[in-house]
Amino acid sequence: GFITSAVSWRWIFYINLPIGIAAIALTLAVIPNHRGGRRTSFDMPGFLLLAFAIGCLTYGFDVAGGQRIEVSTALALLVAAVVAGSLAVRHLESAREPVVRLDALRRAAFFVACVSGGGISRAAISATPFLLPLMLEVGFGMSPLDSGLLLLVYMLANFLILAATNPIVRRFGMRRVLIVNGAITAAGIAACALIYPGLPALLTGAILLLSGASRS
Repeated sequence: GFITSAVSWRWIFYINLPIGIAAIALTLAVIPNHRGGRRTSFDMPGFLLLAFAIGCLTYGFDVAGGQRIEVSTALALLVAAVVAGSLAVRHLESAREPVVRLDALRRAAFFVACVSGGGISRAAISATPFLLPLMLEVGFGMSPLDSGLLLLVYMLANFLILAATNPIVRRFGMRRVLIVNGAITAAGIAACALIYPGLPALLTGAILLLSGASRS
């Protein structure tokens, strides 16, 4: 928020350059360069099919959700994504060394966590930090800096709860934590709808604190 107000929104991206360079330097200096014992060939057909399918899917949804919807273009892209995706799955199941192994998807727990229920909940959880600034700035007319200060509560709770995650899981068990925290997360996201410009800052902070901590 400060960078946007003081300079421009483009600097939010530029600021990653020195951070990225520092991260590369630290990686080269600290992380050992382990190598696998067996060399494998790169699955170029699988990679290209997946890249094409995901590219068409992403661009197709983008065209379908635009201000001027081009129905024929969107449908063509989505059909191409389905065809390429089907060919990619067939290839990955038959290739000796596929670029992505599909074996894990046959495990029910993994499928639920990553594809079905997990995908839906992850969409809601991941959308919240993008939608909250829009609500605060576009809806309520707050400055990027004031919006950022409020979201700092959300992200700090998201970060600090990590210190308590392992003790909580050890105390109550993974299944119980997932069920109870799933309900708390849903309530926290829904509670964001209660925020309005005249709401006391303490209540707004409490909602963001709950939502941020349960999200993590």
